[in-house]
Amino acid sequence: MTAANPVDDLIYLDSALATTHPDTLYVLGTIYGMSPAPVTRCNVLSLSTNNGTNLIAMAYGLPGSKFIGVTQLQHDLEDAQAKVKALNLKNIEFKLADVMELNKDLGEFDYIIAKGIYSWVNEERRNKILTLFRDLLTSQGIAYLNFNSNPGWGIYKTLREMMKYHLHGVNNSHDMVKKAREFLQILSKSASSTNHYNGAILRHQLETINNWRDDYLRHDTLADINQPFYLHEIVEAAEKVNLQYLADAEFHTMVPGNLPDEAFKILNEKGINKTEKDQYMDFFNNRMFKQSLFVHADVKLSNHLNPDALRQFYYAAPIAPVSSIPDIQADNIKSFESYSGIPISASDPIMKACLLYLSLQYPLPQDFNTIIKNLKDILGADYQYVAKDGKLLPFDQAVIKNLLDGFGLGMLKVFAHPINVTNQLSDKPLANALVRYEAVHGLILSNQLHEPVSIDIFSHHVMPNFNGKNTIADIVAILSKLIDTGKISLRKGDDNINKPEVINEVLTKHVDMLAKEFLKHALFVNED
Repeated sequence: MTAANPVDDLIYLDSALATTHPDTLYVLGTIYGMSPAPVTRCNVLSLSTNNGTNLIAMAYGLPGSKFIGVTQLQHDLEDAQAKVKALNLKNIEFKLADVMELNKDLGEFDYIIAKGIYSWVNEERRNKILTLFRDLLTSQGIAYLNFNSNPGWGIYKTLREMMKYHLHGVNNSHDMVKKAREFLQILSKSASSTNHYNGAILRHQLETINNWRDDYLRHDTLADINQPFYLHEIVEAAEKVNLQYLADAEFHTMVPGNLPDEAFKILNEKGINKTEKDQYMDFFNNRMFKQSLFVHADVKLSNHLNPDALRQFYYAAPIAPVSSIPDIQADNIKSFESYSGIPISASDPIMKACLLYLSLQYPLPQDFNTIIKNLKDILGADYQYVAKDGKLLPFDQAVIKNLLDGFGLGMLKVFAHPINVTNQLSDKPLANALVRYEAVHGLILSNQLHEPVSIDIFSHHVMPNFNGKNTIADIVAILSKLIDTGKISLRKGDDNINKPEVINEVLTKHVDMLAKEFLKHALFVNED
């Protein structure tokens, strides 16, 4: 991650990140009163692209927009350019440059992304990043900046310092990661024998770090520079170069949830501004990583959200009902579960109907008018007004309120433009050329919602064959030939599966299961 001290011997694996997509920036800018550039016709700059995966996925999905990515590493540049050439993309280019070399000659951009760079460079470069935001953003442009955040990063900073001390004199990245993990195991055992409060905290943090990929551990935690910040510190630095804070890119993190009354009192004190509210939210949630958005200081932002802006967006809900809904109109609690296993409850009839409808349509986002029509069908009445909080609201306004609540609770994904994704499994499933290319060259795919999807080695052989021409039976035949030639093998326990009829049965079952999983994870499209 560190641009000042690039590391070549353990490549950082870039991936799609939805919070950096123009969709996210446009949605948040719009609901706070801005007029950002349409995502389908915009100019985007990324100041730290690694091998370009995140930016290339954007360019592939938004052919009417233009993208420029900057990297400091020659091998990253070559990887990115090879991918661009293979996909025949004409709307993206990459430059090999140090951030300190960049200036106004690059042009103006509607959206600027500084991903994985700010906390990992020195003060001079941090100031340069903010200055580039000011100099290169269009008048209604939005800049994305992520960084390690206090107060949550504090314990990790302590672990980093211990690991850095233990790794003194080790320069090879692979050796550093290996030795760091060995040391973490020793720390973990020591913590396990400790019953006091600090031991419990340490054990929890060690478990988190042990789940990090080697490249992330090396390029993030063990980078030469790794400086966490409080939000207010970043905002103050931005204000010095005539920028202002817009919002957190993760909208739901700014919305108070189950906080005690005393916390709500602080957040609602007279005169408290948006930065202060979000800073307190970081305190209450012990945030360790931030994704913040900035705009020009002279942009007039609304003090209140603009609910009517939600009429123009598209909505998706990665959730599933736990059981059927026998009485959707009653105020009985209905339980859902997110795809990540988080329980969700709703009692409001419109919210229940909305979550049910969107869950059945997932991963295909639905526009506002389609949602209105289908909710009336589900509710079984031609609603005009709805009683809400002691008031009568027009039905469409009640739906908007529930969509905003769902967005604020993190239950809904919101998009600024239609997404080419299907929720129906066809006889000949189609993954786009980008996904098929990524499957050939790695184990992390960029889905249609601009999210990373990890796959295993078997899926790596399967996914490229979902080209819209092959049935499940065709793909099974292709895989059978790979088994015949020894390129892949099927095993049960320690034994290879060799009988053709068993191979066919196992492959058919597994490929069919994968197709359903790929559909659920937004990897199939209607047309290429």
